Amino acid sequence: MDRPKKMSGRGPAPKNYMTLQEGVEIPSSIVNDKPVNKNVENITEKNYERQLRNWDDFVEAFGPRSVDSLEDLKEYVLRLGLAMRAGLRPEQKLAAKGIKSYWKKFTAGYNRERGTIPKDHVLSVTRLIEPRGALGKLLNLVADTGPRRHATAEVLTWAGEFSWTLDWKIFAQPRLRIDHWTVLQAAAFTAARVSDYIESSARYQSNVGLHYKVAFVARHCFKP
Repeated sequence: MDRPKKMSGRGPAPKNYMTLQEGVEIPSSIVNDKPVNKNVENITEKNYERQLRNWDDFVEAFGPRSVDSLEDLKEYVLRLGLAMRAGLRPEQKLAAKGIKSYWKKFTAGYNRERGTIPKDHVLSVTRLIEPRGALGKLLNLVADTGPRRHATAEVLTWAGEFSWTLDWKIFAQPRLRIDHWTVLQAAAFTAARVSDYIESSARYQSNVGLHYKVAFVARHCFKP
């Protein structure tokens, strides 16, 4: 096919950008046949690595496994779910969002770093771990957040360690992290939160700590 005729007009002649690139070295690290992964935050990459480590532990403990085998993937999530139920009584519920989050991060991390998991396998396992799925019923999964959880001193300690050592967020000003920690402590030591601390050490479903009296003393200082 002949090139379209150039339209006459005023102004400088249009540049031929390709001839301007003569002699430019093309970096093979950028221009290649490798697929380009989605850009994610560092904390997301760490979550991917954690779930891939779970898969590697599964393979190491129970022999060669493959993501191309639907049976192997089902066994993996079954063992993962049983591990998450450790310490719970048979009648206790387990929130489905936990294992679903692990599964989603595992599939995303594997597809990103190691290859492609068949889409029909991913869909089948996703259905399996739904609360109404076979594995969901076996693990006694529920769609909500599960039984009520109560804050403990360990929760506040973990929040502090996360904020000061693990949080990837970069604040516009360093002092804002101190303000953030101040707000967390203010929330931790309110009267409403104290009831959680009391009930967290009480007998299961005893309702101890849900209702209690609290008194505040206010002192005012006035200059003469």
